[in-house]
Amino acid sequence: MIIIFKYNANIAGVSVLYAAALVPRIVLPSFIGSLLDKLGNRIYFVRGARIVAGFIATVCYFQKDSGALLFMVILLNSALSVEEPGMIGIIRNLPQKDHTQNFNLLGIYYMLEDIIKILGPAMAAGISFFLGITRLFSLAVILFLLSFVLLNVQTGKDIQKDKGETSKKSIKLEVVKEIFRNKELGYVFVIVFTFLFALNAIDTSSGILIRTFTHKSYVQAVFVTLMGAGGTLGALSVLKLDKKYKLLNICLISMFCFGILISLVVFVKSLTSLLLIVTLAGILSPGIIMAAELKKQKLIDKEKASRLSGITVTVNSIAQLAGIALSPLIATKISVNGIFVFCGLLMILVALLGIVGHRRMVKD
Repeated sequence: MIIIFKYNANIAGVSVLYAAALVPRIVLPSFIGSLLDKLGNRIYFVRGARIVAGFIATVCYFQKDSGALLFMVILLNSALSVEEPGMIGIIRNLPQKDHTQNFNLLGIYYMLEDIIKILGPAMAAGISFFLGITRLFSLAVILFLLSFVLLNVQTGKDIQKDKGETSKKSIKLEVVKEIFRNKELGYVFVIVFTFLFALNAIDTSSGILIRTFTHKSYVQAVFVTLMGAGGTLGALSVLKLDKKYKLLNICLISMFCFGILISLVVFVKSLTSLLLIVTLAGILSPGIIMAAELKKQKLIDKEKASRLSGITVTVNSIAQLAGIALSPLIATKISVNGIFVFCGLLMILVALLGIVGHRRMVKD
């Protein structure tokens, strides 16, 4: 993205890049998840995808043409579509005496994933500034190869593969049907979809909002760092709270509080207040997304873990794309500040509906 913005300094180029990054994550993960659950041997697919990603990053090192880089982005995200369905399936199927150990590891995985997603862009910007843009690709190659070497675990046997009971048609639709049958599982999908839609919609306006207080470039880095620090604290809290409270309750309460915070942004009069809200939002975010993803996996058998994860990545990517695509329309019809109010009220509504209907969902 940094290179494309450097040589084509316009919002359209960056928007196309975001779309190109999301399209493979919409189309591929659900099919990949079905394939992984059917064939087993998830670790070989994940390691193979990391080698392919390392090769693509090597090619990117020598590229400066924005068109070629755009194509590389599509290929890279296609290869990385294996990562989450594969890793979730690996962790769920690790041979442990107590299945709670698998969920503890899964919680740590989600925590690290959320932290990296928040801090990664800030770190990339810092590396490109001090060491040069192309060094990012060198670092990416090293990290992909290192992750390939470090991923060396033994997983449990794939039960479906041994029994040979599941047909190609049913293995693709089985989890989808379960999402619609299980009201609690289905509503968790609604919660995450709403949150990611809102988060990506307000993200397009956050830069404009910051510029109303200051034009200093380092403030954006402070903005991201505070959200990352808050996210780290929030993720650690979820791991602790999971042992005492129901995950869905954590998710709904965090969603409700996040919605209130976002709605209050329009009343902010100082940069300090805005940064405080950002920090609190970072703390609450894992309470929604991390708690929800853990809840999803606890509601489904481990043999279906990769399929559920693949469907999750697809649905989440659609939510992200919808937020990015519709935010200009919302801003035009209401205002830039109105996006925060709209998204905040939407999250409050979804949280309240979940709180009111929680008992009924569990009973059904």
